[in-house]
Amino acid sequence: MTAMRIKNILSNWPYKLGAFVLAVILTSYVHAVLNPETTITITAQVRTEGLKEGYVASLSPNKIPISVTGPKTEVEAVVEETRTQDIAAWIDLKGLGTGKHEVKISRLSIDEKLSENVKAAPAVSSVKVTIEPIVSRTLPITVKISTALDVGWTAGNPTVEPSKATISGAESLVASVRRLSVYVMPTPEKPLIDEYVPIRALDAGGAEVLGVRVVPDAAHVVIKLTESPATRTVYISPRVTGHPQYPYRVADVAASPETVVVKGPSEIINKISTLDTEVVDISGAVQNVVKKVNLSVPSGVEIEGSRRVTVSVRIEMGTGN
Repeated sequence: MTAMRIKNILSNWPYKLGAFVLAVILTSYVHAVLNPETTITITAQVRTEGLKEGYVASLSPNKIPISVTGPKTEVEAVVEETRTQDIAAWIDLKGLGTGKHEVKISRLSIDEKLSENVKAAPAVSSVKVTIEPIVSRTLPITVKISTALDVGWTAGNPTVEPSKATISGAESLVASVRRLSVYVMPTPEKPLIDEYVPIRALDAGGAEVLGVRVVPDAAHVVIKLTESPATRTVYISPRVTGHPQYPYRVADVAASPETVVVKGPSEIINKISTLDTEVVDISGAVQNVVKKVNLSVPSGVEIEGSRRVTVSVRIEMGTGN
């Protein structure tokens, strides 16, 4: 009986073997067509481990591409699962001191999510690492106005609290910081700034130094704009009332000084072309009249110098008809 079974199995064996091989080929073909091998590239953040306390590492590059290869459906499933996750490429800095190093990537966080059919490979095998000690410095905080002020406005002295802040980070970055500044933008529509403003660490060229920690990270700033007084030189206009005694007449009226500088809000100053004096009465005069009088100054306007001027009225004999 056993011999008979073996004989039946071995009968037509070339055909049976061919059918088996064909089935394998067809299965592989179907898989290749319906679920072909594919590669999708994702980005991984380079992470460090084993770094000594009190030191910081700068990485170049700090992100690398990762190629995920395998059957299309499995690769797409892996990529979809990692969309909301932080994919990391780890490097081990254990035992490394300060200076520049070339460190190989030790592992990928995505490896644990892969099946036997899916492989992940970084586009680069190593990254450049610079290890520096963490240092700190304390610097004063300066207040800067972001844009040029409108004409006719000036900024008062600002107050900032605290007056100093401490920066910390990689030694080279901390050394590049030249000043700490807070930027404000008062305007005529918002002349008073009274708020907390972020503190920016700047280098010698005024560019912000990223990668350093500033403590505190904001300062309370108070600064106020005031409208600068407008100034203008205007003529003095003497005012005279009455008439000299007949047959005398007025030959000339003059003020000394002839002009004066007025100062005040621009909307008032721009409307002033002359300033009148107090009235000088020359009724019945038979000789020159010289009198010190006050200027008539509008409210809100200041005079540079004295408000008193001399009005001179020259009287001469008239020629009768």
